[in-house]
Amino acid sequence: MKHLFIIFLSSVLVQFGWSQELRLLDSVITSVYTDNNWEIDGGIIYEPLMDGAILASNFSIEGDRRHFFTNEILEFHDSGNFSTVTVQKYDELSSLFVNDVRDSYVYDADDNLVSITRQQWDRILEDWMDDKRVEYLLYDSFNNFLQSDRYNYDPEDGWELASKMRINNFYENDLLDSCYKIRNGMPFYHSVYNYDEQNLLREQEVVFYYLAAPNIHARYSYEYNDENLRSVYLYEDYSLSIDQTDYIPRFKEYYDYNIKGALVQNTREVFDLSEQVFNPAVRQNYFYQISTQLEDLISTELEVQWNNSMIGQVEICVKELNVGEKYRLSIFDNSGRIIKNATIENRGQWCQRYSMESGMYHLVIYDAHGKRQVQKFIVN
Repeated sequence: MKHLFIIFLSSVLVQFGWSQELRLLDSVITSVYTDNNWEIDGGIIYEPLMDGAILASNFSIEGDRRHFFTNEILEFHDSGNFSTVTVQKYDELSSLFVNDVRDSYVYDADDNLVSITRQQWDRILEDWMDDKRVEYLLYDSFNNFLQSDRYNYDPEDGWELASKMRINNFYENDLLDSCYKIRNGMPFYHSVYNYDEQNLLREQEVVFYYLAAPNIHARYSYEYNDENLRSVYLYEDYSLSIDQTDYIPRFKEYYDYNIKGALVQNTREVFDLSEQVFNPAVRQNYFYQISTQLEDLISTELEVQWNNSMIGQVEICVKELNVGEKYRLSIFDNSGRIIKNATIENRGQWCQRYSMESGMYHLVIYDAHGKRQVQKFIVN
């Protein structure tokens, strides 16, 4: 008998039961609030490519027409992590999209991110030229990086060190309690995390330093709905450099979901200091394609285990697969964008750990016959 065995590392709430419908994101529309009305400003259209990559086409609204100005091509390693993200810009002269920037991702055998290299496209040489690189040098036992070095590329001298980041993470009850960041030997950032009884992140307080002295204090506050989906996000801060001593609201975001838990609208309000009120500013609406009826890939019980080890870490293990079959495992964020895309082939068991941002996700397993099984989970 086959079964799906999933281990979630961090604060994870799992909703049991297989969904009979999967909505994949088709587009995002951005509107701005002007003269007491919402006006469409632009958006993104998503399209899966034949090789498993994803094309994201960004457009703005000019009059009554859409103007596409950039494409993003998202490619994945077999592990499911990003391999490259290529940005192309629209060239008015040729009426074509031309290469602009490419980020390449390298991971080690434990799926820890090793480096991100940015390259710029040289139109004269028609080749990618090195520009910047970040190297992640050391990880703790919770798979959070402790050291990173940033480099800039010089055509004559090669890679030159630009900055060093050193991090100290402190845990309590296997949850990240506080984090200190030191950049180039000087204090840069200190963060403290607060959770509720369900281990959902409720508040994060951050102190940013300038010339080794505390400067800006920031606070990020979160609320959740009855389904433990994030519903409100509030950002506040104050600056000691101008003698402020209490938090000042800056903006607030509201998240609305449909009955299936998919994000349908995100509204940002900006705080007016003179009037002491929040005013609408930007809104994003999410539109989905309805897939065909889903069929169970594995008709047996689902066993799920997790421990509260870290924010943003998830390990997935699929056991007792048919060795001779090919599977695809995809993870979609709550807006329907694919963020992990892995191929499983000639394996009886498959395990993979990912670093993932806080939010709700859909895990989907496809077999070679197109049958799919869906699991919803939430990561702090």
